[in-house]
Amino acid sequence: LTDFGQLSTPHERESMDWRTGEGINYKNDFALATWAPLELCAGTTYKLRLFFDRSVAELFVDEGRIAMTNLVFPRRPYTALSVFSEGATTEIKDARLHRLGR
Repeated sequence: LTDFGQLSTPHERESMDWRTGEGINYKNDFALATWAPLELCAGTTYKLRLFFDRSVAELFVDEGRIAMTNLVFPRRPYTALSVFSEGATTEIKDARLHRLGR
């Protein structure tokens, strides 16, 4: 989970931890969420860049004014992306998908 916005607070969504496994203590060794307040950015519109590979999800807001990286442990390859907003109306004006080189 990566969350940013005025109401972002740490540990707000940690009640659903499905990451359990053998050999690694996922709950104590990895962050369950990242967050950042939008006050770090100017204006009311934002440019988001998302990068995903097999084990990393990265989010950059406004050319890196906010940058977040999460380790992820998918059970199967990604086939969908969901974007949502809480407490506000969000409009996506442009979206592009690029395959990263190998």
